[in-house]
Amino acid sequence: MGYNSDSLWRIYQIGGADLALRYVDIAERSSRTSSGTREPATRSAPAAIRQFRLLGLRLYSDDFRLTASPEPTVARRFPARGTRRICFEANIENPWHYTSGQCDLLARGDGPDGKSLGEIRRRIDVRPDQSTFRYTDGWMPQALGKWDEGLYRVEVSVDGGPPTADTFMVFDDGPSMLFRHLLSRRGRRS
Repeated sequence: MGYNSDSLWRIYQIGGADLALRYVDIAERSSRTSSGTREPATRSAPAAIRQFRLLGLRLYSDDFRLTASPEPTVARRFPARGTRRICFEANIENPWHYTSGQCDLLARGDGPDGKSLGEIRRRIDVRPDQSTFRYTDGWMPQALGKWDEGLYRVEVSVDGGPPTADTFMVFDDGPSMLFRHLLSRRGRRS
């Protein structure tokens, strides 16, 4: 084997179980790559169990109106003109509680006509004290100031794991506030 079992046991005894498992995984990977055999690398059991996992996905919007609450309003329906940006919040579980690490996040959004909203790829640094953490990001409308009406789909995955998907609806909220204001002023003059 590529590691010292006495050292591993000492690390485990002082509460470093996650660190010991990561150490074993690294040692096994390096021993596979340094040996002359060209067999495909397979993940060891501890590494297969210890992966970042997506716990939940929420959708919310950044709108043009100013709100007093610091928490976003989570919704599944958004107005076409009153919404500036539609965002997702991914709640992620960190399996490595005692060591720093990184995870890769991939988010894709599709519009009602099948057009892609875009792809968001991020490498996220994770501190050891974060057993769970949140990541938020989002998309702007393709037509400036107005989302197309219809059903949208968002799909998010972490570290190549199974994706979690959610949908939201954008509805017609009538003319913009500026347009309404101009119509009301014009109506008062007659």
